[in-house]
Amino acid sequence: SAFIGFASDVVSSRRILISVTTFVGGMAAIATGMATTYPQLILSRFIGGSCMSGSVPVVFSLLSDWFDDKDRNAASSGFTAMMGAGILMGQVYAGYTGTSAGWRYSFYTSGILTMLLAILVMICIREPIRG
Repeated sequence: SAFIGFASDVVSSRRILISVTTFVGGMAAIATGMATTYPQLILSRFIGGSCMSGSVPVVFSLLSDWFDDKDRNAASSGFTAMMGAGILMGQVYAGYTGTSAGWRYSFYTSGILTMLLAILVMICIREPIRG
């Protein structure tokens, strides 16, 4: 994830960087559900966690360019709150579906949704002027 944070200063399009890292994170979630050995499980979780946590500094970089000084704190707080809400909803969803569909199902669902959202970000989000 430190590499992705560094790349956000070097790569010309942070929108593409977020889309790619998030898409790969979604693929890693699906790979987690497909894991048949412990090393596969650890590797897929490592890749997913690195990609998803690495995109956070890139989002804060975008927020700093989208919002002025007055609104930037609220935007950052909203993003942070949404991360917490997403974690909570994911845990509830996994607990609810895990008993009937198995633990792998929530990883498949999460991966597919994450990949779809990455595509939406690529299509719908505009790259702001830096500074």
